[in-house]
Amino acid sequence: MIAKFKIDLDDLVAAQSFLANNSKFHKRNKLILSFLAAIGMIILNMLIYKVNIIIILIVSAALFYVSYNYIYKKSIVDQTKRIAKNDPALLNAECTLTISKSGLYRELKNSTNKIEWQEIKLVSEDVERYLIMISDIHVIVIKKNPDNMSEGETQEYNKLLRNYFDQHNIVVE
Repeated sequence: MIAKFKIDLDDLVAAQSFLANNSKFHKRNKLILSFLAAIGMIILNMLIYKVNIIIILIVSAALFYVSYNYIYKKSIVDQTKRIAKNDPALLNAECTLTISKSGLYRELKNSTNKIEWQEIKLVSEDVERYLIMISDIHVIVIKKNPDNMSEGETQEYNKLLRNYFDQHNIVVE
């Protein structure tokens, strides 16, 4: 089965958000960034404000939590938007996806990927797309509603993808 769709900014942002939450690489980077932010806050407060150590630790723990859960992810998403703005070729990229028993064959303007089912680590889905994690830093986007299919064909397409995910014991979030 062949599906055709366009990858837009929302898809790129969804892929980066997914990676920021699920990638070991990004989890480690978030942890390091948060730890450094908390240590920096402790040092700054001790040098400038000379307040009670308990208050410093509480504020630093709060900063650690906020930077770990929100600031890092927002910076990754903002970086993706900036890159897409500077390189418009990334937006509205035509994608042709062929689904077969052996895996997925994805063609973009400047790249081609052959992904076997056993290479897929994790799949996340939302209303519009599947986010397929191939490695710790590589996610591909597959739209749920291809441009070249009718409503019945789209349902069959999504059912086929689900069946392959189930057959190969791929976790879908």
